[in-house]
Amino acid sequence: MTAKQIHAKLPEINRTQTIKSSLTKMPDVYIDRWVREPGSRGQYQAVYMAVVPPKDCPHPKDRFPEVCKTRWVDRGAQA
Repeated sequence: MTAKQIHAKLPEINRTQTIKSSLTKMPDVYIDRWVREPGSRGQYQAVYMAVVPPKDCPHPKDRFPEVCKTRWVDRGAQA
């Protein structure tokens, strides 16, 4: 769906730009293709798709049992 189509389904959201900014921050949404919608003055509109993980998809914690620990590096000591 394009941002305009999402806005038509969710009229309580005031602006289409709000939808666009939310979609760009979602890691499971990507632009599938670009289309020209009627009334868009020849501009292309992004068609957004959401990734649906399969039911048997393992959780990342199952793959990496040990927790990654942050290692701090003192850049001033390397001279």
